[in-house]
Amino acid sequence: MAQPEASSGNGGQGSEGRGVEVVALVTSAGGLEALSGVLRVLPADFPAAIVLAQHLGGQGSVLVDILARRIGLPVKWACEGGRIQPGMVTVCPPRSALEVLPDRTCALRPAERVQTERPLDALLTSIGDSFAGASLAVVLTGMGSDGAAGAAAVRAAGGRVIAQSEETAEFPAMPAAAVAAGAVDLVLPLYDIGPALVDAALGRRLPLASDETQAIRATFGDEGVMAGQAAQLDWSRTPLGPVSSWSPTLRSVVRLMMASPEPTFVFWGDDMLWLSNDASLLFMPGREGSLLGRPYAEVVPEVWDEVRPQYQRVLDGEAQQYHSVPYLYMRDGRMQKVWVHGTNTPIWEPDGTVGGIHRVIHERTDEVLAARRLSALDALAQAPRADSRREALSGAVEMLGDAADVVFAVAYLLDSSSTRAGLVAAAGVEPGGALAPRELPLLPGAAWPLHEVSEPVVVDDLSSRFPGHVVGTDQVTPGAAFVHPLHDDAEERVVGMLILGVDPYLNLDARYREFLMLVGDSVEGRMADAQARHRERRRVERLAELDRAKTEFSRTSRTSSGPR
Repeated sequence: MAQPEASSGNGGQGSEGRGVEVVALVTSAGGLEALSGVLRVLPADFPAAIVLAQHLGGQGSVLVDILARRIGLPVKWACEGGRIQPGMVTVCPPRSALEVLPDRTCALRPAERVQTERPLDALLTSIGDSFAGASLAVVLTGMGSDGAAGAAAVRAAGGRVIAQSEETAEFPAMPAAAVAAGAVDLVLPLYDIGPALVDAALGRRLPLASDETQAIRATFGDEGVMAGQAAQLDWSRTPLGPVSSWSPTLRSVVRLMMASPEPTFVFWGDDMLWLSNDASLLFMPGREGSLLGRPYAEVVPEVWDEVRPQYQRVLDGEAQQYHSVPYLYMRDGRMQKVWVHGTNTPIWEPDGTVGGIHRVIHERTDEVLAARRLSALDALAQAPRADSRREALSGAVEMLGDAADVVFAVAYLLDSSSTRAGLVAAAGVEPGGALAPRELPLLPGAAWPLHEVSEPVVVDDLSSRFPGHVVGTDQVTPGAAFVHPLHDDAEERVVGMLILGVDPYLNLDARYREFLMLVGDSVEGRMADAQARHRERRRVERLAELDRAKTEFSRTSRTSSGPR
């Protein structure tokens, strides 16, 4: 018996999920033994309702009695207005068509001619319409094709369909018709169907057919995280359908992707269904699960609007290469800036159409950050020398206003008693505003806790300390700031404070802290140089004043000691 084609329905992800609520079994010739074989293995606490229908003649009136003797679950005939119940087998009466409504009540009508009235199709269609993804249909042995259209309706509604395998069916025509109609998720031998129903009722994944298992292994390999996820995923429930039904092009390019040592992705079809390798996991920390087979817009919605025009050009046949492009990705549960080099290549099908996109990326975040931080430090080092602390601080803050990794900068000088701080300059925030008051008492409760700072510290509660405020050219909500006390060794005290805003979209890791520390040290050095120059000027001025005084004293002495 041929295996089913790919499903186009919207299936669930992962190996565990929502259990089915209603199982419908349909059969015809040879059905009594098949029904007995499936139902006798179901446990007494089976959580789903079971409905069955068989093309029954006159002897069918004893079907309920026979099943009651053979299986452990309670069995009853369906009646008009009666309700199906979990753990109960409800049987369609002879020469009737049974439909189950969304409220679980039964509706019966006469069906004397099965060839024209197709009662099995009617039952399965009603199950799909009423229970959608919570339904499961089983097509067992029988003659004819009744049940095939109903199975297709269940599958189209998001439910699942199992067909009995040809070698175990006494009359294989009926399950074969369902398979030929593309209405079947899985073909199983009779003895495997009962355990599969238990798994389905408990939300577990249906077992895989042998050719599907082989196709998954051949496409994804059998080593690594993503290969393991691919083996556990019920591909028939994804828009891509079973791996065994994929085009040779898709299977080949995915095998190439899995073998790549670089972060590599395949986005397939108009919805850009997501496939990726193990190396890609390092690029997307916090998103290690439930990626495969989902639309790109669901996996990374935060960049979808930004990248959609770019990817559409690739789907139109354009190959792309780009360098150090910035993106904002959700990583480890928060938005973070990322810079990447990469290529986007169209995947051409034999008919000349583009089936999807092959994407390879190389993250360059560390290199970008290192280069621009070095540039900021170089700018501070090469700035003209200042003549005073205030001038040094003001000039440094002005330059830091252009530093990409300092979203705002605020500088204060302390008074001689170190009890108050006066604002010198601010960049990225409004001078005199909430984040940069003109004066700050060095006391608890002030806008900035400068009274506690004797060594560089991180203040990480800015969102609550300054609620509703935004900072920087991008007007972002501040999260943390690095507060660097500015010492004067000659005076042996802290003479100023430099507050540096941390980019909320970057990790405040050791490298970032080191950069902010070097910025503070550099500004402190500029202030020390300016103060030393100021002291030297004062010393020279005092020496000059003393020299003038000595000269005046000498002139006065000569005048007063002249001839009388």
